[in-house]
Amino acid sequence: MKSMLKLTLRNIRSSFMRYLAILLIVMLSVGFFSGLKITRDAMANTGGDYLTEQHFCDYRLISTLGFTEDDVQAFSEASDVQAAEGSFSTDALLTMGDAAVPFKLISLPAEINLPSLKAGRLPSEEHECLGDGAYFSESDIGSELEVEGDDLPLSETTFTLVGLADSPLYLGIERGASSIGVGTLSGFLYLPEDAFETDDIYTELYVTIKNAEPTYSDAYSEQIKDKKSSMKAFLKERADKRYEDILEENHLTEEMAEAAGIERAETYLLTREENAGYVTFENNTSILSGIANIFPLFFILIAMLVCMTTMTRMVQEERTQIGVLKATGFGNGSIIGKYLLYAGSATLTGWAAGFFLGTFGLPQIFWRAYSSMYSFAPLKYLFSPVLAAATLLASMAGILGSTWLSCRNELKSAPAGLLRPSAPQIGRKILLERIPLFWNHLSFLQKVTLRNMFRYKRRLFMMLVGISCCAGLILTAFGVRDSMTGIGTTHFEEIQHYDL
Repeated sequence: MKSMLKLTLRNIRSSFMRYLAILLIVMLSVGFFSGLKITRDAMANTGGDYLTEQHFCDYRLISTLGFTEDDVQAFSEASDVQAAEGSFSTDALLTMGDAAVPFKLISLPAEINLPSLKAGRLPSEEHECLGDGAYFSESDIGSELEVEGDDLPLSETTFTLVGLADSPLYLGIERGASSIGVGTLSGFLYLPEDAFETDDIYTELYVTIKNAEPTYSDAYSEQIKDKKSSMKAFLKERADKRYEDILEENHLTEEMAEAAGIERAETYLLTREENAGYVTFENNTSILSGIANIFPLFFILIAMLVCMTTMTRMVQEERTQIGVLKATGFGNGSIIGKYLLYAGSATLTGWAAGFFLGTFGLPQIFWRAYSSMYSFAPLKYLFSPVLAAATLLASMAGILGSTWLSCRNELKSAPAGLLRPSAPQIGRKILLERIPLFWNHLSFLQKVTLRNMFRYKRRLFMMLVGISCCAGLILTAFGVRDSMTGIGTTHFEEIQHYDL
């Protein structure tokens, strides 16, 4: 055993570039596969953890008659509800310098949909506000902001920007539509509840459920669907009660109330699936998962071909050494173990470097690419034991299997046959030689090359597959780029023909 270990170490030193080639190709194949495969889960895990930490709502309830504190209390006491909180919001034009842009003004929450502070501090006075971290910069902190609009339910119209934050309500860069200004919101402002004058009538009611399944999982989607009908019925019940309470407060029969313009509430129950940022983030991560299922297969196939070619050539070069080992009493198992140790150690080292570099580096690259859209949290490293074990077993099986195939034919020979040089393969006429009009116009080197291509069919096959895989990688890369380049032009010139 010690002798074989010494021979293996000597082989590694004497043919280090060959050893390095196996190591690097395994590192590349494992790195790309595991990195691309884990990226979707790492991004989804980061997004899910952020939404959980900020207590992102499971349901957003809307009623045209609004909600009272009694409604909030009633939902809080429901059996499946973890927490419920009312919110005030309105659209207004924000004036900062010479610009007047539509903004969403939201009451600062206490428990649900908590903003994550990026700079500065939270507002503590009626005239202070927390700004959209994607719209404002740190240099804007301390600025005076003017808001204007028709019948704004505010006690103040001038606010001091004291901090910047991200909001779980807006994961991406889209801020939604607005009925004022250009029709699209430019950002959001969080104001203290005391800044709103609405007679304690909330414009929205947010709800989180008990024992929620992990975000962006099929189990969560099913859980939300199962509870939606009961939640919708309870919302309708509370809306009807709100209507009856209004009639009682104003001493109007229903007919008098209709004459006064008071109608039964229209209600809307929205889940996370109706939140643009939530859905867009999920779709973008799913795209990466699709790429991960196809793209790395090219690298895995190339790795096996490189290993088979390398080990076949190595075994052929060491025929004499193998013959001496067999003649001195070493069995086939010991001899083949030397080559398996050579290839296996390169594979193990390449797998370790490729897996950890790939699972850390590639997700970070994609996260940086998406940073213009998603900057709500730093990407968290995700270690998958299942993926680690699967890539290790696949790498070792593929490389060691190809090494064993490369060695088995030589080990069938007797020691005396191995000590003699191997006889060259018999040359035969190829099909092209039977076409004199073509063959006679070729040079000597061209004829030798064509004959060798058909004489050494394994090398020809490996060359063709290797070139095909490399060409496939290049074509895939250009295809991904070309498929994305014209989307904006097609959408806004061929599909969407309106400007406002």
